[in-house]
Amino acid sequence: MLFQRKLIQNIKKNSKFFYFLIFIYLCLLLFSIGFRVFFNKNDNKTGQNFSQNIRVFCLIFTYDQKIATRSVMVYNTWAQRCDEFKFFLKITPNFNFKNNKVILDGIDIDLPANSFVDPGIENENYRKLTDKTYRSLIYVKNHFGNFDWYLKADDDTYVFIDNLRKFVKNKNASEPITFGFDFKRYVNEGYHSGGAGYLMSNEAVKRLATKLEKNYSSCQNRGVEDVDIAACFRSVEVHPGFSRDFLGKERFHPLPIKSLYYGRFPKWFLKYSAQAPAKGLKCCSDESITFHYMKPVDQYRIHALVQQFEKYPPNCKRKLRFIDIVHEILG
Repeated sequence: MLFQRKLIQNIKKNSKFFYFLIFIYLCLLLFSIGFRVFFNKNDNKTGQNFSQNIRVFCLIFTYDQKIATRSVMVYNTWAQRCDEFKFFLKITPNFNFKNNKVILDGIDIDLPANSFVDPGIENENYRKLTDKTYRSLIYVKNHFGNFDWYLKADDDTYVFIDNLRKFVKNKNASEPITFGFDFKRYVNEGYHSGGAGYLMSNEAVKRLATKLEKNYSSCQNRGVEDVDIAACFRSVEVHPGFSRDFLGKERFHPLPIKSLYYGRFPKWFLKYSAQAPAKGLKCCSDESITFHYMKPVDQYRIHALVQQFEKYPPNCKRKLRFIDIVHEILG
């Protein structure tokens, strides 16, 4: 109380100086507001124009038993937002194509046949996932080598393609770099979770695929896809980049939204994560790119939410945030 009285007395004695400080404060405040409005406006224009020129290819891993559910769901939601996409799998005898439609066990799945690729997969099982990834990247390099970025994702992963484009808009696809959810063991500089999906630059894909074409056995193939891929990348000087947002929140997620929000973390997740996991709204960036282990019904709900926010006028400041997704999925 004594300090406050003295402060008030000093202000009364130096009223001119006090008003001068208020004037300076208001000037700085107005300048700050004007600065942010001007540069955010220009940055948004630049980002939109630049991101439109970024070409993204999506490698979606699936298998015949999940085509009618997961593949259809991915196709009807986020896949068509990629500049190009392909479903990679082993084409089995129960697979047929007619009039550019997929016929599986005699049933029309209502998916375009040209969306499916078998890059030469011998066996479709978890222990052969490394081989599937290697062969898919070789195929992509030879048939779709003119894209800037390549996203590898599973058929039970939801991907926010617009957030992906924003994330890479100021990044150089000619650099040998990858992005994803970081685990800290087994490989120098760690490795990205395969389930969360990972993003590869054009140069990264080119280097890895070229090495495999020269000598396919030159990269380890132990059946642990994400670890094997990371080790192969390091052998050609491809390094992981930083993918968390400015608050340190993750953009790529190996777990579903419900598990992340409530902090239901498996032991392997706690043990291997490069950054200590957080729960609640601290778990996930408002600019999240992927969520793994998502049920088809939840993916459709998220996609409907995305479309709802896209209907807002361009000048509307209301943007889709993680809390909106939580409310949609968890109620």
